[in-house]
Amino acid sequence: MTPVYAVAADSGYHLCAAADAAALFQFARTLNRDAALYLLRAGHSQAPFPGAGAPYTLLTAQCSGFPLQELAACLDGALPKTPGLWLFGPGATGHQLAHFFACRRRLPVAGYATALCMKDGHVEITRPVYANCLTAALSLPENSVVAFGKGALPAAPATPPAQPAQTIELKIVSTRREPQVRQVTQANPLVTARRVIAAGRGVSSRAGLERLDRLAARLDAQLAVSRPIATNGWTKPERLLGVSGEVISPEVCLVLGVSGMPAFLYGIQGAQHVLAVNTDPHASIFSHAQHGVVADWELVCGLLEQMTESRT
Repeated sequence: MTPVYAVAADSGYHLCAAADAAALFQFARTLNRDAALYLLRAGHSQAPFPGAGAPYTLLTAQCSGFPLQELAACLDGALPKTPGLWLFGPGATGHQLAHFFACRRRLPVAGYATALCMKDGHVEITRPVYANCLTAALSLPENSVVAFGKGALPAAPATPPAQPAQTIELKIVSTRREPQVRQVTQANPLVTARRVIAAGRGVSSRAGLERLDRLAARLDAQLAVSRPIATNGWTKPERLLGVSGEVISPEVCLVLGVSGMPAFLYGIQGAQHVLAVNTDPHASIFSHAQHGVVADWELVCGLLEQMTESRT
């Protein structure tokens, strides 16, 4: 039977880290009851441990941020060298980590898988292609790396958090070359923002956008917009996200009134956690968000304003 290894990542900023890890561990065990389970966890994380349903190994990383290239190098040294199927948890973090790990092991890799099965000595997966307009079926050898898309794995049964059976501390060693430094002036604050509020067509007035700008200031966030808002001339063009705008990677991105066109999604692909609010329950943005609320953006904005006014 082909060995199966499952690696879930908890960067410390992912609100659903425990649930995603439990779902990944459960799926891995459906492929192989003796699957080796690993939870890669930042030292500062306060998230609960997953309800694994089986013994798992905790890999701790005492590091600032979550340097995926360096962590992949550590995983390459710490994890078994036995050929097998390597599964990485859903989301952007798991996708990038899987590719760095596969590069070090020189293995085939596929990301954002929506389904996977093992047949006759190979692995068959499906994944979206062409900006989610089509679905492709891929065949990989059993000794491969696969990362799942968000929401692809069935939720694991609710079980009490399980302590790890073993803990290994990873020693982070930089594998990056010395960067080339160039002078940059007037850098767009969107690029370095930890929190971003992104407004779309659903925010249908200049007054509404100004209200969100004030809320962003209270939350120490930056305001961004989709193309329909930018073309209205209600804000600076530097706030545009997407193919012809900025590409951001904040810890949290609150998306209000955005339908989820591929050009816009390109701009938030690096966000660690996306929270979407839209009145249309079938809006595409929900398939790219960790949390979604079917509601008018003004309702959510009002609640956040109350929270910021009441805190000390």
